[in-house]
Amino acid sequence: MINIVMFSNYPNNHVNPLCDALSHGDGVNFAFVGSVDDVDEEKIKMGFLGNVSFPYVTINKDKDQAYRYLQEADLIIYGDGDPKLVQSLMKDDAVVFQYSEHFSKNINPLKLVLKKIHHYYLFHAFDKRGGYLLATSSYAKGDFSSSCLYRHKALYWGYFPLGNMNEDLSDKKISKDAPIKLLWAERLVGFKRVEYAVKAADILFRNKIPFELEIVGDGEKMAFLKSMLANKPYLGSIKISGRQDNAYVLNKMKEDDVFLFTSDKGEGWGAGLNEAMSSKCVVLASSLAGSTAFLVKDGVNGYTFNDDEEYEKKLLLIAKERGTDQLLADNAYMNVKETWNAQVAAKNLVMLYIDIKKGVELTPSIEPMPGKLIA
Repeated sequence: MINIVMFSNYPNNHVNPLCDALSHGDGVNFAFVGSVDDVDEEKIKMGFLGNVSFPYVTINKDKDQAYRYLQEADLIIYGDGDPKLVQSLMKDDAVVFQYSEHFSKNINPLKLVLKKIHHYYLFHAFDKRGGYLLATSSYAKGDFSSSCLYRHKALYWGYFPLGNMNEDLSDKKISKDAPIKLLWAERLVGFKRVEYAVKAADILFRNKIPFELEIVGDGEKMAFLKSMLANKPYLGSIKISGRQDNAYVLNKMKEDDVFLFTSDKGEGWGAGLNEAMSSKCVVLASSLAGSTAFLVKDGVNGYTFNDDEEYEKKLLLIAKERGTDQLLADNAYMNVKETWNAQVAAKNLVMLYIDIKKGVELTPSIEPMPGKLIA
């Protein structure tokens, strides 16, 4: 029996599917130790926490049980909290897998250097004791490696929201005749780049392509968004829905054709991309976001873009080539259904732990797959 503990801030709908998969895994005892007791009320309203169906304690409310879990763990998945505490409690033969997004998120060079030094100070003990990095971003390996951490020990990882993976979407087809239906659903903050939703509308209108665009979200960029849309001739084709819960967004993804994932490098991962792919949407994804390089193979299960010119080119491909769209959407769905999901991630992580204990040499994976070594 392998005792597995996730030590992080609190359960949420990004990590709960993985926790559920681990807690139901053969030969596994699983528990979640939280480092935070109070959760942002806004996240609760948005349904961000999801349902917790696995053993869960927090350090402050049940210190003795939390310590017991950490002391008995064979495999510790570290996401957040005091690393020194984990280092002081963990068994000598325990293996730590640190999951992390990249930390070079729109940060100036001096602060980045200081952050790398800080990370080395915090986490070098995990590395020296045989730990591995679960790279929850395509940039994470580089950030940690340049901090002298987890060199040649970075693994493909991410967040594994359930999305619409278990829904029957066999009847979902992209119409060749109806207006193309697009969705942008994020918080309205700078790095999410909501202006690209407006650019999409501009491009389609200019090319006389009928469309319907819904923008879901709220935040500091709402006034900016409304100013961009002021007096646009296509306002009747756009709906701004404001803040909605996750269930609303998932339902919209089931209905719509295209998901615009436009975040820049400030996006550590971007679970909306997983969810859209699980909903048989054609995704048009910024290559700068942390999840894109792991999830999207350009022209196979979606499209990626690097700049405005490529964004327009790929959007017009989507709008004009509806037959290809269906293949992309189906491939996106299968990528999540067969590879990028909590069950596969949990199984691969347990198998990886067993191989490490047996002294099996790890070989890099040709294709991105959770729990496999990055070349």
